[in-house]
Amino acid sequence: MLFSPALWYLDWPNPEIFSYSLIVVSIAFFSSKKFSLAVFFAAFSSIQNPPVIILMAFFLIYGVADVMRSKQWVKAGVLALATLPAFAPMVFYYINYGTPNLIYKVGSASFSLISFQRTTSFFFDLNQGMMLYIPGIFILFTFLLFRNWRRKDWLAYEIAVVLLLMALMAETTTNWNSDAEGIMRYAVWMLPLLIWGVVEGYELTRKADRIMLGAVLLTQLIIVFTFPIWFIAKKENLSDPPIYVKNNYLAAYLLDSHPSLYNPVPEIFTERTLNKEVDSSRADILPVIYFRTDGTVTKILTDYAGLEGLSSHGDVDAAFLQREKDSHRGDTGVFYIDLSPGEMQFVAQDKPLTVFNAEFKVNSQPVAMVVDTVYRISVTVKNTGTETWYARGIDPINLTYQLLDKESKPVRLDNARDMIPHRLRPGEEVTMPVYLSTPEQPGIYLVDFDMVQENVSWFEPQGNKTKTIRIDVR
Repeated sequence: MLFSPALWYLDWPNPEIFSYSLIVVSIAFFSSKKFSLAVFFAAFSSIQNPPVIILMAFFLIYGVADVMRSKQWVKAGVLALATLPAFAPMVFYYINYGTPNLIYKVGSASFSLISFQRTTSFFFDLNQGMMLYIPGIFILFTFLLFRNWRRKDWLAYEIAVVLLLMALMAETTTNWNSDAEGIMRYAVWMLPLLIWGVVEGYELTRKADRIMLGAVLLTQLIIVFTFPIWFIAKKENLSDPPIYVKNNYLAAYLLDSHPSLYNPVPEIFTERTLNKEVDSSRADILPVIYFRTDGTVTKILTDYAGLEGLSSHGDVDAAFLQREKDSHRGDTGVFYIDLSPGEMQFVAQDKPLTVFNAEFKVNSQPVAMVVDTVYRISVTVKNTGTETWYARGIDPINLTYQLLDKESKPVRLDNARDMIPHRLRPGEEVTMPVYLSTPEQPGIYLVDFDMVQENVSWFEPQGNKTKTIRIDVR
């Protein structure tokens, strides 16, 4: 643990460390040829993280082989019982909900999400990939695969296959850029597999192996205790976005200077550029524009329709825009564009407004709402002031709301912001979604929609009229 980035997860209330610890225990029992206990602890870990079932199956194969050799059939029954923690939740959900897995049923996971891009992202992404955080261990394990081929020692290959299958199973989640401390949370509890392979494959009796292991341990100590300083964009204060929706310093450097070298999964680029969690499948968030602190745009994620709207985000070179339209004509998916200086300059909100005027129109809302649920409400906003609004910058302008009770007393004043999709000149309007979180208690509530210039003021205190709707929460 001391040499592993899992150390950063110790203060988390999440199950990553528990899964990590259970897998370490299961590996220890496997190495002692106590296959039933290895299967049990892996199965127990899989209750929270289903991909660990792959590791359980690996241990089970060895256990069955041991039973066949020894002819001790009682062990077969013990092995079967040891798998129960893995299957008990499936049985429970099937009996009560008609499905073995609620996550898949509600669409929060799908095997269709498995892809080569996600696989390479899992291991090599510059923000959250596994190799970035354990480079020495990863290199030693890779070298071990080459060395053991000649020795016909297949354990490292078996571990590699198990690790890859677990990674593929983890790829089924819809939330790929999940809350994390540097390294992706799904990779944390897979780290013991690589460490196990290195420990089993190198011999302390050999001087060369001792030198390599010592160098790796020193490297890991440096990474674990200095990586947050150099690579993780830490929160400066409570209002800062969490680190998993910010590019670390290495990724930001490449995006600033060599954008073509970093082409992450679109969800990672989108959320870490916009600095918030979004549904990256929404077409209305495109284009997603990365720009340096001086406003120079270096990389864009967009589809063909998004090219048409680039000029509403900043000053675009006409020849560049036409060239990209010609190049991507007929493209149906999203794609990256790497820009050279001068091709586009992003215009950001860098000073307070002098006039805070806006008009609102609520286009849709559910008749009745359920407690503690998020609803998408369409709102049209018109800039009735005298200055252009910009979505990003030092003091960006966002759409948000305040939740009041039926007597207009505050219930929840500070809520999620929804940034305007592009700059909005005086007299222009835009329709955008607001994601309304209902309260935990049923009742009649009022929702006040308003604009806010971050770090400056809400529009209402400056004399602007909000738009109020009444909601019935049951």
